[in-house]
Amino acid sequence: MVFYIICGHPECIQFAHAIYVAQYLSDHLPNFKFKKNFIPKSKWSEFVLKLNKKNKWYLVKSPIIWKELTNWGSKPYLIGGLGQFWEYCYCYYGLETFISKENLKKLANDNLQYFEEEQNNILNRKFNQEIGIFGCSHNMLEHLIMELSGMPEFINGNGILFKLYDELLDEDKSYKNSKFLDGLIENFEMSGILHKNCVAKAVQKEEDVIYNSDLIIFLEDFSRLEGEQENMFLKRCIERVQGLADSMNIKAKRSVHVIFCNDGPSCLLATLLIEYCASIIPSNIVAVTAYLGLPAINCVSKITNIEVSKISAPPVWGFIGINEFVDVGNIIFKANILCPFNRAITLPEGSTLIQGTIVKEFRMMSYLVSNLHNEIKKTMQRNNECIVKKLHYKPYFAQLRSLMSLIKIWYSEDISDEIISLGVCSNGTFGIPSGVVFSQPAVQDSRHRWVPFQKFPIMNENTIDEINNLVKSTVSILSMVAYEIDFRSYSTEDVEDG
Repeated sequence: MVFYIICGHPECIQFAHAIYVAQYLSDHLPNFKFKKNFIPKSKWSEFVLKLNKKNKWYLVKSPIIWKELTNWGSKPYLIGGLGQFWEYCYCYYGLETFISKENLKKLANDNLQYFEEEQNNILNRKFNQEIGIFGCSHNMLEHLIMELSGMPEFINGNGILFKLYDELLDEDKSYKNSKFLDGLIENFEMSGILHKNCVAKAVQKEEDVIYNSDLIIFLEDFSRLEGEQENMFLKRCIERVQGLADSMNIKAKRSVHVIFCNDGPSCLLATLLIEYCASIIPSNIVAVTAYLGLPAINCVSKITNIEVSKISAPPVWGFIGINEFVDVGNIIFKANILCPFNRAITLPEGSTLIQGTIVKEFRMMSYLVSNLHNEIKKTMQRNNECIVKKLHYKPYFAQLRSLMSLIKIWYSEDISDEIISLGVCSNGTFGIPSGVVFSQPAVQDSRHRWVPFQKFPIMNENTIDEINNLVKSTVSILSMVAYEIDFRSYSTEDVEDG
């Protein structure tokens, strides 16, 4: 497919004529796609200079028209100005028309009014929700925006604004990378993911992502690099969160919701943010962890011959990204139980009388998989390795589903009684130190805040031992983090004193 781009300043008559022709072709041809790019007259010279330098072109007058093959943002092929565009349309589509000078002036005035109205709307519009997303090179982004843009809580009224940012693109100031997010947004617009009540824009600074945002989603990959020493890995995490917290302390709303849904130590990053960022309510900072238990459902279903639809997600415990435990023994499933009548004892063999009723009952999975935890864990690892080998990237649909379930519950008008596995700020329950973001069963309180579910039943001694081991490992890691922080503080003070 061919995509056409028409650039010009709004009051230009030739620009208005080119848009009129392109709109006519778009209305009558199913595969004619074009985009009009309004450039203010005051910025036209600078825009043309950059465009010509990048593509080795020579045009200076409005409009400038080119085409891109396959998708938006691909290599541009120059068509020229209005005259060359007319010739191109005649050769390819046999299009001929005549418009009087008076009508062309009216078109140009309409263009100018439209441009001014759009600019005013952008400046003055207040959205229902502003969502900042860090780590926009993540494969999940397109599906995430598609899911969020379908939520009535977000798109009704004044709609939703996505602010997209990626630190990797911010570090590399090249023209190619600076246009990456713009090209991504154009693809979203053309595919219908973005619409009138769902707007996205690329931002160059993380402060702009944070400012006025109601929800911040962190997708940046913080997996430990191959051969990276543990202290260097922790130092990298500390430095990133310190920079993020500095911006949030200045720019963030007190009520902003922050969700870590990244690869790597999401609970550690959330814990550090609570430590460094005093301006955000701690219970509003969470880490998505339930997705780690979803692959276990299929494994357990095959072993026990229980339908997947009757099995709940297992509790996920741990300082995710550092340690974790998927508690398959505490999976709840829906069982069909026979409640016999008294006569069932005395009925003769072969009797056709009803002997009882079938009732549904919730039961723990522990008695069915008591010695199979290691086998299930190995099966999950093999399945994941097989998927990565076929896809050549980490699967993310379980992660996306857990993230969306969390957001839908959090933004529902009604307070949910659903218990989910979530990295939340601990209050000392289950022997987990207070103030640490740790994956555990969580529930909403009366003010929509996520808190540990203290009444969650743990009847298995093995589960208690596993949790205690996770806590010990977490405390050890936090001791190393505290040492790194103290060392950095000491070094800084030493330099300042010198």
